[in-house]
Amino acid sequence: MRQHEGGEKVPGGFYWKQNNWEIEVVKGDEGTLPGDTDTTYVRIPTLAMLLGAPVMGGLFVVFLPFLGFAMLANHLGKKAMSGLKQAADEVGAAVGPAWQPGEARFAGKKKAKKEKKAAAAKDEKAEKTEESDDEKK
Repeated sequence: MRQHEGGEKVPGGFYWKQNNWEIEVVKGDEGTLPGDTDTTYVRIPTLAMLLGAPVMGGLFVVFLPFLGFAMLANHLGKKAMSGLKQAADEVGAAVGPAWQPGEARFAGKKKAKKEKKAAAAKDEKAEKTEESDDEKK
């Protein structure tokens, strides 16, 4: 089969654009193929198009449901994987340590406990003095 380039004058008929699988129809006795010199075409005989078109249409009709099922399976698989990933992230966060780089807590818990106890004692003492002031009145 002879290859033709875009912009070339060719006899009328069906031409297959190889780089993106398109059919160009040149009407009449002679015409020019669209595109530049980088675009290549192959002439398809008319009889081959007349026999091939119904076969390709029939294959499309037969395999279209399988394409739908494949797309559905792909979609459900992606949803399942995202759910599993999220669940694994949550389990990892719950099981993993709460360690944060750059944070140091070497001394401070005892001091904080003492301050908390002192504040509670101070509040308790203030309440007692208020009660005794109320009793005096």
